This record gives sequence, structure tokens and C-alpha cells, in this order.
Amino acid sequence: MKVLLVEPASKQTSDLIAYLTKEGFSVCHTSNAELALKRSLVEKPDVVLLGFQFDTVQGIDVCYQLSSEKRLYQTRFVVFAEN
Repeated sequence: MKVLLVEPASKQTSDLIAYLTKEGFSVCHTSNAELALKRSLVEKPDVVLLGFQFDTVQGIDVCYQLSSEKRLYQTRFVVFAEN
């Protein structure tokens, strides 16, 4: 299963990528919420994991943008917040 992680780069992000990879997921990552749609269309992930808060945009807004793309109609989205 292919996972796209959209989350600013951090130690926790690196740990999450390592964990998901160890569990057998193919993980691609972008730390730029604005590029999430472009990356999703290229990678065609099964699941998109979105951090809730970015410097310039809310994760939920990115989720709405991605879910409105017809080419991603089978993709599942999970929005999460730290803390």
C-alpha cells in the first residue's frame, strides 16, 4: 500500500516514515501542503496522511482540495494533529 505523508519535516516525521516503511508501506513524503495535490496525482497513493496545521494552510483545506480531484476518488484521507 502506498502512503503519501504531507507533514512538515521533523524528527517525528522521520520516525513515522521509518515506522510505516518497517510495517511494509511504501511511503512518499512532502512537507509542502501546497504541493500535496501535484504529488498525489503523480504518486497515486492509496492513503494520504495530512498534518492538520501548516504555516500557510490548514490540513483540512488540503484534504478538501485533494478529495475534490476526480482522479483521486479512491484515495483515503486521514487528517491528524500533534499533541
